[in-house]
Parts: sequence; C-alpha cells; structure tokens
Amino acid sequence: MKINVGQLLTHRANNSPHVEAAVDLGSRITYLQLNQQVNQLVHWLEKKQVKPKERIAILCQNGISMMTILYATAKLGAIALPLNVNLGMEEYRLILQESLPAILFYDESSEDIVKNLGRIRSIKTKVQLGGINTSDTYRFPDILEGESTEEKSITTGGDDQFLLIYTSGTTGKSKGVMISHHNLWMSGYVLGNHFDWRSTDRNLIITPMFHISGCMFMVTNAVRGSTVVISKFHPKLIWTIIEKERITQFMAVPAMLKLMLEEADWIEKDIDSLRYIICGADIVSPQLIRKFKLYGIDICHGYGCTEYSGTTTCWTNQMSDEKRHTVGKPFPFTELKIVDPLTGEELPNGMVGEVVYRGPQLFLGYWKNREETNKVLRNGWYYSGDLGKLDQDGYLFIVDRFKDMIVCNGENLYPGEIEGILLNLDGVLELAVVAAPDKNKGHVPMAFLVKLSHSKLTKQEVLHYCQERIPYFTDVEQIQFLEALPRNATGKIMKSDLRSIATIIVDKNITRK
Repeated sequence: MKINVGQLLTHRANNSPHVEAAVDLGSRITYLQLNQQVNQLVHWLEKKQVKPKERIAILCQNGISMMTILYATAKLGAIALPLNVNLGMEEYRLILQESLPAILFYDESSEDIVKNLGRIRSIKTKVQLGGINTSDTYRFPDILEGESTEEKSITTGGDDQFLLIYTSGTTGKSKGVMISHHNLWMSGYVLGNHFDWRSTDRNLIITPMFHISGCMFMVTNAVRGSTVVISKFHPKLIWTIIEKERITQFMAVPAMLKLMLEEADWIEKDIDSLRYIICGADIVSPQLIRKFKLYGIDICHGYGCTEYSGTTTCWTNQMSDEKRHTVGKPFPFTELKIVDPLTGEELPNGMVGEVVYRGPQLFLGYWKNREETNKVLRNGWYYSGDLGKLDQDGYLFIVDRFKDMIVCNGENLYPGEIEGILLNLDGVLELAVVAAPDKNKGHVPMAFLVKLSHSKLTKQEVLHYCQERIPYFTDVEQIQFLEALPRNATGKIMKSDLRSIATIIVDKNITRK
C-alpha cells in the first residue's frame, strides 16, 4: 500500500469528524469540514486539467487555506511548491522558470509580487485567497462553491514526490528539495510517537508552512488527530494565544524564546496547558533551557534539515541532563555516523568529522540537479556538510559547518563551540562567530552579537568573559555589536556577509594603525 499524505486527512474525517482540525486568526474548521473543502478543491483542480506530477505553486502566509491547498495537491498526486514569501523578484523568476508550475495560489499580502512577476509561461491559472475576481485570476472561495465533496480515488503516494521546497542556502543558487509522501508521513509518524503528543493536543504553528517545519507539523497533527493553531510570531501575541487556545506545544527558534521571556506580564497568564517547546534551527543554550524549566516548561531541541524532511536527532528532558549541550540522539529508524571529510572513513566516538545519516525521511534528490544530488547522496547516505562528534553514549554534538571552520595558528577552531559558550552571556539575543583575517595567526574568531533591548553589555565585558573561557580572543575589536544579524530569505545567518564585514573591520584597523 502506498500511503498518500491526503489519506491521513480522509482517515481523520472518518474517525474524528467533529474534532477541530485547524484554527487560524480568522476561522476554525473540523476535520470533516477541512476534508470536504479539500475534496472540493481536488474536483476543481481536475476540471482545470491539473495532472499528477504537475507543480502547484503556493505563495501564501500560514493559514487554513494553505493547509487546504497542500492536502488537495497530495490527493491529486500533484507536487506542492510552497514559495518563501520573503524572496527577491529575480529568485522567484528563477524558481518558477525551473519548476514550471501549472497553477499559482497566492494571498493578498503577495499581490504585488505576483503583479511584478509578469508572465510565467507555465502558469495557466492564478487563484487569489482574497480580493476580487479579475480577468485572469480566480478567488479561492468562489472556486469551491458548488463543487462536490465526494472522495476521489487516490492512486499516488509512497515514493511519489509530494513537495518541492527550495532552500535558500547561505551561498550559491537555491536548490529544489524533492520530498515524497513516504518521507513526510514518516517524519510526522516519528515525531508524533517520539514526543508526548496526544490526540487532544493543540499544537501552535508559528514557523512558516513554506518551510519543512510547518509541513512536518501539519502532518504530525493529522497522524495524531490533534489540532493545529496557526499564528504569526509576536511575543505578546504568542503568550495570549497559548492562554486562549490552551496550547500544549509549539516549535520556535532560540531568539523567539528569548524575546518571549522579555515580554512583560507573561508569567501572570494561565499557560498551564503548555507542556513543552520544540526548539531548533540554531544553538540552544543550557541557560535558556534552565530558565524555561524554572516555570515548568520543558524545552526539547534537535538537529535536522529540509533534505531529511525535518528532524534527525533530538534531546528531551527525559534524557540525561548532562547531555543538554548536545542535540540528543537519532530518531527511530535513523542511522547516523561521523566520517572523515576527506577520506570518508568512519571515525570513533569523540572525534570531529562530517555528520552523515540515512533513513526513511531522506529526500529524493534535488530538482533537475543531478550534480548537486550526487555530492550529498552517496550509497544511500546523506552527507550533511556539518561537523560533529558522537560521545560514548551516542549523543550527537554539532560543531559547525565544514566551510565555517577557523584555522588559527594551525589549530582548527569551530565557531559553533564558541557560540555555545557565548550564548550563556546575559543580555545576548543572538550571535554568530566567523573567521577574521590576522597577519600573524592566519585567522582569529570575531563575534557579532545582537543585544536584548534592555541590555547594557559592553565589548570589554564580552572580551573579559571570552578571555576566561576562550583563549583565542585577545582584542576588543574581535567583539562587534549589530542591530541584527544578516539573514537570507529562509532566516539562515549569512556568515559569508559577516566574514566580509570582519575583513573590512580588520583592514580599517590596519590602516588606522
């Protein structure tokens, strides 16, 4: 049997018809209602002659409508192309010209983007989630009217492709990650069974559904029969939603959690429903974990990527407290090892090397890019480009990206290890460490920090903190404060930009001297 992601919704509609499937800022919908809406859209898409394997582009903010489009695409056997709403116009054109979608769904917030895109030859139909009908655009509510809610037979699934997610890397051209129904279903199944995830839970999604994380949690909730609550991020708003909607868990990045702790009066809210927070995409400091634990909230944090349909490893509070500086152990069915980046030989525990892994969540490859696919997929293993090490108990510690390693006086320094130490500094919202050129040592670390709004932290205080713990910081110019870290459209820190800034700072200092 080939499992289709859309079948998860059909199953829930049959077995939990009156359970709330989703809540967003504008509406609520049960599993039965959502499934009926999805079926209506499937019938309309078929009338528009959208075929299996054709791409359906989605340029939308999170919401019930986006969930409807994703599930309908799955049932139809087409390929969903969720587009990042923060890209530049040229990148949109490149992605659309490469992926050639047959139809484009977009919301009012993306109306100007669609207008400025001009004509994309493959797109025959456009659908706007709001607004008014135009000569070349349909309105989403209108296309569902009068359509049948009857289930169509599903013949696709399993290893057939369901998602095409373009990753905006920190260097080079975006690559389209091809993810199958089986990949995403296994991701949801493993996540829902690894955590304390109950059918009565109410899971808040604040990460974008054009990222793998949003899709992963959408499917996890369908697997468990729980409720999705969808919102944008604002610290005050999130605490309000947790209280009002009785949220049981959500995923966030560390910077979000720090801002939430800064929000006034949050401790007075009734948030007893919240059992744990899943944290990822950046280093999670033990100090942050301890702060939330003081209020009875567990933080679980892990490691993964789009190419592995979400999450590879995770540390939870049921694991050893002494291991919270790691990213935990691999999920069920995932095999992981550390290899020498040059020879490919497997390394013993404790030695730093490239993190490679395999399992049922591993992607199909990069869209129309065999060369890049062959670089990372070898004999069924995914070569991540990340440096890490396993301890004697099988816990994974991520050191850094291989390309970000700093060679100082012939010694290999790993920015991730330094960042992990600096994150324990009070008053720091987020930071990044990169290599700065040095005429005597080759390179030295330079730390770029973003302070919390109330923080009075000085460069000298940071340097003193570093000198007690990290001997490679000797000059106050190795500490730099920024209003914000440079990020690409998917939120990844652009360390290449920071290295350029570091070089400029060093050159100016040399000139000044």
